[in-house]
Amino acid sequence: MEKRELWTAFYFLRFVTLFLYARASGNLPQCKETDYYFEYTECDSTGSRWRVAIPHRQESCTGLPEPVRGTDCTFSCEAGEFLEMSSQECTSCAAGSYSLGSGVRFDQWDSIPAGFSSLATYMDSGGSGDESMTCNKSVEENTE
Repeated sequence: MEKRELWTAFYFLRFVTLFLYARASGNLPQCKETDYYFEYTECDSTGSRWRVAIPHRQESCTGLPEPVRGTDCTFSCEAGEFLEMSSQECTSCAAGSYSLGSGVRFDQWDSIPAGFSSLATYMDSGGSGDESMTCNKSVEENTE
């Protein structure tokens, strides 16, 4: 099995287990939209993914939404939009915010992630010796 198929099977099995357990637990309250969130499975061998409901706390409610076939794996929203999980439609970002779309944000790491490189350059200011290491003329003189 490919890695994608394993992840798809994992998420689907996870959902089925939670779904069956919830059905067997007749004394649990009915799930509300605030009791769960949606996640997409990894892409499967057919090039699609599934949207599944994941409870915030296991064994807290019953009646999670059924899995729904999601967007195909090549789908992406336009710049300034994000895929709203409930409706599975592209929605405009709020003013002053952004979406990575299908990108991945790397903002912390202990070592450079695979596929990344580091490039450092030194811009010579034209001075020689220790002069280029000073902050000449960085503060305006006070002429009062």
